[in-house]
Amino acid sequence: MRRKAYNQWNKTLSRITVEGGTEAQRRIFYTALYHTQLHPNILQDVNGQYPKMESAEIGTTRGNRYTVYSLWDTYRNVHQLFTLLYPDKQLDMVRSMIEMYKEWGWMPKWELFGRETWTMEGDPAIPVITDTYLKGLRDFDVNTAYEAFVKSATTPSQDNKMRPDVDPYLAKGYIPLGLYAADQSGDNSVSHALEYYVADYALSQLADALGKKADARHFRRLSSGWHNYYSKEYGTLRPKLANGQFLTPFDPKAGADFTNAPGFHEARPGITRSMYRTILKSSPT
Repeated sequence: MRRKAYNQWNKTLSRITVEGGTEAQRRIFYTALYHTQLHPNILQDVNGQYPKMESAEIGTTRGNRYTVYSLWDTYRNVHQLFTLLYPDKQLDMVRSMIEMYKEWGWMPKWELFGRETWTMEGDPAIPVITDTYLKGLRDFDVNTAYEAFVKSATTPSQDNKMRPDVDPYLAKGYIPLGLYAADQSGDNSVSHALEYYVADYALSQLADALGKKADARHFRRLSSGWHNYYSKEYGTLRPKLANGQFLTPFDPKAGADFTNAPGFHEARPGITRSMYRTILKSSPT
C-alpha cells in the first residue's frame, strides 16, 4: 500500500517537471503542488454511495463525487490550475457541483460533506464552471449549470440563499451600507457586491458562449456596477448609503489593524490592535 501511494503521488505530481533553481526551491514548488491536491476530495465510499446534498438520502455515483468546496478561496486560481493540469479531476468536480444543484436547488458556496456552510462571499461557482467551459472542458451539463446561475443571479433576496442582498444590487447597481450582515461580521456591502460583479461578468461570458446574447448584455451591464463604489476623492472603493451618497466621514485606512470598519478594507470583528500585534509576533511567517 505504501508503494502504491508513493507511485500515485509521484504520477500526480509529475504532471509538471521543473528544472533549475535550488533543491529547496524545487521542494517548495512540489510541496505547493501537493497542497493543491488535498481538497476538494472524494466523498463516496468504495461502493459509490455518498450523502446527498442537504439531505438524509444516500446517493450512488459512477464517477467521483467531490466534497469540501472552499470556492471563495479557490475560484481565482486552484480550479484554473486543475483545468490545465488535471482536467479529468476538474470535470468530476464540476459534475459534482451540478449534481448538488439538482439535489437541493443551489450551487455550492462553501460545501462540506454534503452540507452548505454559507461561509464567505459571493456566487463563486459561476466563475469556476464558466472558466472550465471556456477553456474547452465541456463534458458536463452546461445547460443545467446555466439554469442554476441565472437562478442565483435573479431570484429576489427573500428567496435567494446565494445572494440574500441582491434586490438593491439589481435595482441600483450596488448594495447600500448596513443592509446585510447576517454573520455578525459587520458591514460587508462592498465586498458582497464586488463578488457579484465578478460572478455576473463570468456569467455574461458564458451566456455569450451559449448564444444567449440578450442575457450576455444584461449580466455584463450588471458587472460594471463596481463604478458606483469608486471614489475619485480617495482613489479607492467606498461604501455607499441607501440614498446614493458615499459614506461620510470616510477613512480608507480604517481596518488596516484588523479592527471592524466599513471601507475598501473590511476586516474581521473583535480583533484589537494589541491582539493583532500578538498574532504577528507568534506567527512563524
